[in-house]
Amino acid sequence: MRVSAMIDARLLQAYRETDYVVIPGMASGVDGRFTLRIGVASPLLANLYRRHNAVCAAFVTAFNPHSRRVTAACNQAAQARLRAWMRRRGYTCLEGVGRHPSGAWPGEPSLLVLAMPRAVAQQVARDYGQNAIVWCDRDAVPRLVFADEA
Repeated sequence: MRVSAMIDARLLQAYRETDYVVIPGMASGVDGRFTLRIGVASPLLANLYRRHNAVCAAFVTAFNPHSRRVTAACNQAAQARLRAWMRRRGYTCLEGVGRHPSGAWPGEPSLLVLAMPRAVAQQVARDYGQNAIVWCDRDAVPRLVFADEA
């Protein structure tokens, strides 16, 4: 059975309600944090695309595989592996955090990866045990995309 079919409605709703906060670094050309929200166009992301000659982005994490809490040490080690993987492949990444407005679940350190093809981002999600990613196409509208979605 597909992972996307096994996700319960509450978890799916939580993914859709989560704030995906991007924390630009000095080299990004963007001043201050900004938040991506599912289904809402982001002019700041569109600006980031122009500055970096990108047409898409993925918001990914290695924290809490399959939305099951694991130890801080496991999460930090997995996220370090993810960062190293991105660095080896030359992707431009900005730090971020995914956090639900209720605060019921700890924020998860994440990466906004510029110019990462959707299929590659989905493979990264599968490799790191994630159910989904936030995918942003040319229109800079964040969408929830399941790791196993065609």
